[in-house]
Amino acid sequence: MTDTEKIGYRESLEGLPQELLDTLSIAKINPLDKALLDIIKSFGGIATLDEIAIRHYRQTNTITKRSILNNRLLALVKKQYLLKKAGQKGVYILKEREKEKEIEKDDVPFN
Repeated sequence: MTDTEKIGYRESLEGLPQELLDTLSIAKINPLDKALLDIIKSFGGIATLDEIAIRHYRQTNTITKRSILNNRLLALVKKQYLLKKAGQKGVYILKEREKEKEIEKDDVPFN
């Protein structure tokens, strides 16, 4: 994230009263979306749909239909939280991880 993209996301929402959370636009993220982002982050920023589904089941003890998971992941791609891995179906990458890879490439003076 660039410095301007971080604006509005520099404060943790943890521990805030629900009354305040209800007034915040950043607090309106779908709980499933947040869980999916956390799961992908736990895999180092890249995960397959199968890995995500298994980890989600283990964390919540509920079976979420594959189509629902896939639709939420595609919505996160559209919102630019995630990227789909080119050439591979069902592989998702955290956008911030991709930016880290770009920085690493820029740090190498010669290829």
